[in-house]
Amino acid sequence: YSGPLVTNPVQTFNPSHNISNPSSVLIDYGGLLAYQNKFYPPWKQLCNSNGPNVINFSGVPYSCEVYSYSAINYSIQNDLREYILAKTSSCIDFDYFVSKFSFNISQGNLTGDILFGDTDVYSFITYPLTIDVAGKPPITKFESFNFRLPIRFKKLYEFVKHSIGIGSNPEGEADNVFFDIVHDETNDCKGSSPCRLPGFFVNESYNYCATSGGCNNLDTHYNQSHVLVVQDTNSTIDGVPLTFLIAVENRRPVLDLISDISVPTRSNITISPQGIDPDDEDITYHYSGWQTPDIIDVGGSSYGGSPSNCWENSTNYQTTAREAQCRATSSGQYYVRVTVFDAEGLYDYQNIKITVT
Repeated sequence: YSGPLVTNPVQTFNPSHNISNPSSVLIDYGGLLAYQNKFYPPWKQLCNSNGPNVINFSGVPYSCEVYSYSAINYSIQNDLREYILAKTSSCIDFDYFVSKFSFNISQGNLTGDILFGDTDVYSFITYPLTIDVAGKPPITKFESFNFRLPIRFKKLYEFVKHSIGIGSNPEGEADNVFFDIVHDETNDCKGSSPCRLPGFFVNESYNYCATSGGCNNLDTHYNQSHVLVVQDTNSTIDGVPLTFLIAVENRRPVLDLISDISVPTRSNITISPQGIDPDDEDITYHYSGWQTPDIIDVGGSSYGGSPSNCWENSTNYQTTAREAQCRATSSGQYYVRVTVFDAEGLYDYQNIKITVT
């Protein structure tokens, strides 16, 4: 699915965007990202390959993980730096001094950068100012400013990316249907250390678009999406925890392998399928083919067309809505299809060969 998940995403650091509250830029990054082949659209890397986080030794607090570097400065570090430099330049007005005093002040090109530490975000800026007093040579001064926030941005970023699954990591949420991002740990962050630190929490908001009313003109698939709210309660800005929002496309349920069955005539046949939904949604089991009204085609032969559904009318199915039982009344080779659906209608199925002797 190539379309955007939401029509009104959270603002990003991009300086061209109008962020009404600059102090909130660290609270939400990247809008709502749907992961399809991990992330869509591709999530920006954290650090520049030629930036201040270029040190690459395990255990160094100001080193990014290898996968977190961008060779073309397409990174969060670059976006945040450009945003801060642009906002700093625009919020200083020297007209007051020019009108009150007999000298002019002009500003040069600001330079600076962002350093992501394990426990903080450090910003430093060099501001060249030229002061021109009438009758005297101009004086250029380079003022330096720095500010450190106790925000574990780098660590939360690493936790999110590892938990979703990076590279060929099969343990993350995007690849492992049994992985529970709310509780499970990958233990593969820098230095083979746990990614989930004290204060990191994940909550899931199911069917976010359908329930919030915040997603307009989306098809059923995207309206079934849910949102992971990842927070570091130990990192706050204006009293609000640092938060990542990751929207998860609704994924199809999966059906565990069911072995083919061979029984003698007049035996009861019990099928006990096991399905799982990676998004923890309710799933529905349906039986078609042999001894049901629903006709299926397997290998060019048709099975089904009975007046009633023996499987779903059984006591087992009426009790469990999953397990079903039927009686083999005549010899032959037959096929029953077990299908598992989620609320959207995404499904997985298996044709089970039943040999009656």
